[in-house]
Amino acid sequence: KVHRAKQLPRVALPVDFRMIGEDKGSPSLELDVAGRIVPQVPVDGGSRVNIIIDSTTKELSLDVQPTVRVIKLANGAQVVPMGILTQIPTHIGGIEFIMNFLVLKPVCMSSYQILLGWPWLLSTPCNGA
Repeated sequence: KVHRAKQLPRVALPVDFRMIGEDKGSPSLELDVAGRIVPQVPVDGGSRVNIIIDSTTKELSLDVQPTVRVIKLANGAQVVPMGILTQIPTHIGGIEFIMNFLVLKPVCMSSYQILLGWPWLLSTPCNGA
């Protein structure tokens, strides 16, 4: 005798949750860093660090400190960042966050100037803590 799980009854939802169109990609936010607006900053729940690319630190006139930390990128490559930014006041949606960023020099054209990872997610009031 074959055991079959009972099918749950269908539930009518007021909103259509089907995926319509293409994948919208990662969520992104607008940041105010050092008095300058940085648009479309992606939020990456898989990143264990906040990242800023070196050209953005120069545009924002931020002081980069040296670091010997080694990080592993999504493609598996291990790199030593160009430096680190610490205690940077960053405004998101009118809320100030004091953040640290690792400074990377991309090997090819970057699709973002800043990437927010777990350190930012854990500092938000909606992190479930």
